[in-house]
Amino acid sequence: MSKFISLPNLLVILVLLTFVSCSTTKSTVYIDELTQKPKKESNNRLEEITNLWVGHFSNKDFVEKSNNEMNVEQEIIGRRIWAENRIGEYWVYLGWFQTNYYESALSSNISQIVRISPDTALIVSYRIKDGIDIGKYEWIKDKPFHNLKRNDIEICGEGCGSYIVKSKDGAYDVITKTPCYSPISDQLKYYTLDAKMNKEGIIFDTKFLDDKFNTLVHYTDNAFLRFNKKELEYKYKDISL
Repeated sequence: MSKFISLPNLLVILVLLTFVSCSTTKSTVYIDELTQKPKKESNNRLEEITNLWVGHFSNKDFVEKSNNEMNVEQEIIGRRIWAENRIGEYWVYLGWFQTNYYESALSSNISQIVRISPDTALIVSYRIKDGIDIGKYEWIKDKPFHNLKRNDIEICGEGCGSYIVKSKDGAYDVITKTPCYSPISDQLKYYTLDAKMNKEGIIFDTKFLDDKFNTLVHYTDNAFLRFNKKELEYKYKDISL
């Protein structure tokens, strides 16, 4: 925090004080990061792909138009992490939340995006090891998971991950490589992640599997759209963490 306080800029100090006073959802750094859509195509493909995962997304519109009672309203929060700690690597935090309830995620992971070829990357999912205490609302900090170490996480099963392939329309297709281990319940042990990604959001085709890789739950065309800055500021104005 001393880094911010030392700056002779009253606005920055006021933002910091707002953060300390528990109105953390109004953090300028946080809202700006999550609502700045990726600009024109970058020569750095991993940077471009990583930015598509960063944001605050909601499937509210999809659920309202759906007739399937299994579809429930949720939100996804994606943050870039370890950009300073692990230069040249691309890591994101992804958390699935019940709408407007952010005390604890329904599910979360730490994912790394690595290059496979000029137009293809691989997103690999990790989970935080049991016993590692990260505290509440870590995801909203200006430098989220800054103190989390690489050896504090473990891969979600051997070969776990999905390919991310650039499509002809400029979007990206996410294609399961190998199911990932995530024991959500006594029955649901694994999941597969397929999706379509662009600057507006992510459309998921997700399967949840048992320990023998049988599909028990299948969500199709589950569209999560990105909140813009005005929407996110309004959403957070009455929320105090």
